[in-house]
Amino acid sequence: MGYDSRMQRSDVEPCLYFIRDTTLQVIILAYVDDYLVATNDKSWYDTFVASFHAQYACKDLGVLDLVMGIGVRWGSDTAYLSQSGYISQIISTYGLDDAKPASLPMSPGTALAPADGKGPMPYRALLGQLQWVARCSRPDIMAAVSVLSRFCATYGPEHFVALKQVVRYLKGTREYELVLRTVSVPGGGGTGPSRPLPLSIYTDSDYAGCKVTRRSTSGIAVFLCGSLIIFSSMIQKCVSLSTTEAEIIAMSEGAREVKYVLNVLDSLPGGHMQASAYVL
Repeated sequence: MGYDSRMQRSDVEPCLYFIRDTTLQVIILAYVDDYLVATNDKSWYDTFVASFHAQYACKDLGVLDLVMGIGVRWGSDTAYLSQSGYISQIISTYGLDDAKPASLPMSPGTALAPADGKGPMPYRALLGQLQWVARCSRPDIMAAVSVLSRFCATYGPEHFVALKQVVRYLKGTREYELVLRTVSVPGGGGTGPSRPLPLSIYTDSDYAGCKVTRRSTSGIAVFLCGSLIIFSSMIQKCVSLSTTEAEIIAMSEGAREVKYVLNVLDSLPGGHMQASAYVL
């Protein structure tokens, strides 16, 4: 990829490329035909773009401000991710411009049962859009979207009402942003001393929360240097026989996410970074 023979491809993420050098730091993330490039050397970047453009037509869009429908706003040492524009499109598409905002994405005690999965309502289309929002920048709706995803083939009017409540919640919170703080690593390009990066993980589960299958739900949140980088809410694959077993399964799933983060960090410029994980 590119003209620089020092470029390496990550063994963990096939779309992640990097250069680890004593002075040069480069990270490139490819998504279909879009490339995000981070480097500490502007002249290297200009040369790379020129070399790439000589083989393929491309356009330099400048400092990142929008990617895959996610708005990016930069502070002095912070990046803010937001999907307010995409959320506004969802609100208009489903005729909720005049709807009253909801205070919660799902009301406490909501109990939904499978229905016939028929009807003219665009349940799957709206669910897919909300899944994208939840996965990219809005962990606060992840649990509600996860629950409603269980009824893709067995939805009814009550499920669609619950789905629209998530949209009404987003209407009142569309300006919420996911905050990512920058981290400086001593040693520049990887020859200096490494230091532990604070990596924290929180897991939880609700025992037998699904009233249909009696399976539990795992909640996972991974923080790197205080920034939330991985979050999920998913139903467990087996029926737990106790609250302890449900918690252990959630911890195991969370540990797998931590291992992934450690493997990615280990390959990036800045040397073999270390991290400490805490499971609560």
